[in-house]
Amino acid sequence: MLLISIRLGLSLAALTGAFCGNMPEARADSISLDTPMAAASLHEGHVDMVVYFLDRSDHFEVVATFAARDSAYDPARLRMRLAEGDAVSFALPGHIETQYSFSRLTDVVTISANPIDAKFRDSLCPHVHCRAERPADTP
Repeated sequence: MLLISIRLGLSLAALTGAFCGNMPEARADSISLDTPMAAASLHEGHVDMVVYFLDRSDHFEVVATFAARDSAYDPARLRMRLAEGDAVSFALPGHIETQYSFSRLTDVVTISANPIDAKFRDSLCPHVHCRAERPADTP
């Protein structure tokens, strides 16, 4: 069973504006955790993330706290339950240029961050003013 909850300190207007922002491509990065309560950090694109997990009797509870380096907003936190063999991938609100993947195989949780293809990203935000390749006359 996979359960994810995200707690954010951002308004809908701020999320919408950041979601369609012009961001540079991210480079791939990954971390693996094999010890409960031992945190590791992931620094991808404009986002810094610290991740750890707790070993519950029937699942691992994975906790990730993330913040944009250039943001005035407070860090946000997400929690998810990963059972053996679970995997999930998503983009963070306001940071659709990077796909984050969390997976569990036996006693190891792996977190990776990979750039999202520009065509796919633009299909999520199809308006010309949202695209990474903006026309010269677009503010």
